[in-house]
Amino acid sequence: MILNISLDNLTTGEEQFQPNSNNKFIEFERLVQRVIPVIFGLIVLLGFIGNALVITVILAKKKLQNTTNILVVSLASADLLFVVFCASFTASNYAMSYWPFGNIWCKLVNFISHTFTDSKITIGSTAVLIAANCLAYANSCINPLLYAFLSENFRRNLRSVVLKCISLYNYEREKDHEGG
Repeated sequence: MILNISLDNLTTGEEQFQPNSNNKFIEFERLVQRVIPVIFGLIVLLGFIGNALVITVILAKKKLQNTTNILVVSLASADLLFVVFCASFTASNYAMSYWPFGNIWCKLVNFISHTFTDSKITIGSTAVLIAANCLAYANSCINPLLYAFLSENFRRNLRSVVLKCISLYNYEREKDHEGG
């Protein structure tokens, strides 16, 4: 098969971009400047309120201050720092085309962001962090249940119930042999 290629059919990259496609890009950029800060704002608001409540409740109630809850307070404190120093400034960075907080604050926020996430904050990394926090909270709720089931008191009561069931079964078997 012979291919007939002429230079007349080739196009340069400049011809591919038309004024309408540039307007669509600008419209999309404006949409991102409005939507992303709202999403991050919700994350900041809910994260701040939720983590502050967790810390307040656990530290206010002496009864709740056990090893597991102290670890939960530690996790909530890290989440609170992340929400205040990383997510809030990332939202403002998306909303504005410039950095209004000064050069020192820019370097500090970038340092804290990289310290917390080891990369730039994106919606994907924020979603992963939220999922990891949910798993950590679930783990802190499930572990006390597991320890309760594995405690000596639980095992003693379980052993007693099993032995009573076995003795009741044996009693019924002997009763059936005697009666039949």
